[in-house]
Amino acid sequence: MTNEIISFIKQYGALASPVLTITGALLNVFFFRRKTKKAAQIQELEQVKAGLLQEAAEDLLESGKITYSELYKMKNFMQIAKLADEEFKKEGPVEVLPEQDFDWHTRYYEACGNVSDEDMQSLWAKVLAGEIRRPGSYSLRTIEHLRNLTKEEALLFLKVSESSIVIGNTVVLPRMNSYLDKKGIKYDDILKLEDCGLIKADPILSSSAQIGDEYACLTSNNSWALMVRKRPGVLNNSGRFEINEYLYTKSGAELYSVIGVSDDKSFSDLCEVYNLESSKFEFANGQVIALPDGRKTYSVMTIEVLKGEERR
Repeated sequence: MTNEIISFIKQYGALASPVLTITGALLNVFFFRRKTKKAAQIQELEQVKAGLLQEAAEDLLESGKITYSELYKMKNFMQIAKLADEEFKKEGPVEVLPEQDFDWHTRYYEACGNVSDEDMQSLWAKVLAGEIRRPGSYSLRTIEHLRNLTKEEALLFLKVSESSIVIGNTVVLPRMNSYLDKKGIKYDDILKLEDCGLIKADPILSSSAQIGDEYACLTSNNSWALMVRKRPGVLNNSGRFEINEYLYTKSGAELYSVIGVSDDKSFSDLCEVYNLESSKFEFANGQVIALPDGRKTYSVMTIEVLKGEERR
């Protein structure tokens, strides 16, 4: 099967859309080998067009070559592929189509075929576009987790993701009751997402740092840093500060990247909550400044500066 897919792609490799090329290849191998007059035309096209694929699929159904169930999955896949094509184009064209893992694409097709909800299709489309552009971005385990995700669970994951932050290459949800209350996140929500294989409710990731009298970076993403120092005038302050976090699983982190949420607001809210809760430390947001030699420095900013349009 893989050789047939590769052969099809070589034949139509000049297509402007890698997504539609691979879509056409998969459907050709799965269905259009079952010859009907319209299905046979797929072999002769200079371009693979979604409209003709639809006509060929209907023709296969009328001739008894496929079932209604197969047609349903095919239509869902073609709609997802159309959305993935739009998503792919946002990052611009590629000069050479990267080598694809067609076992992955076969599993993807089988997994997404029953997805008819538009919002969920959009999520699946982003996964497909990302995998075609950068093969290996999404594991088969992530595909299975996504396959079993209900829309309600997906919306909950989005809500939690909007309150999470990226530290280095790690996605975490700060574990602080007042912060979670501010974000409207309950422990039961964490347990639900743990059951979905996206977040670890236990063990909890914990890190600590020795804090001095001058502002230092406690944690940061590519744009913002959470800065902290000893609160001036506080006696008997050892300077030891600890931050607890819920850690995303590998699949959770991969889906977090698909959603494309910004954690800038989370940094600002976390800073505000820490300032209200801590009597020993003082917090501020810092803007990350990249230096020519690859190092980073931080420009300390106040919460007020980071509101509204100024924060973005």
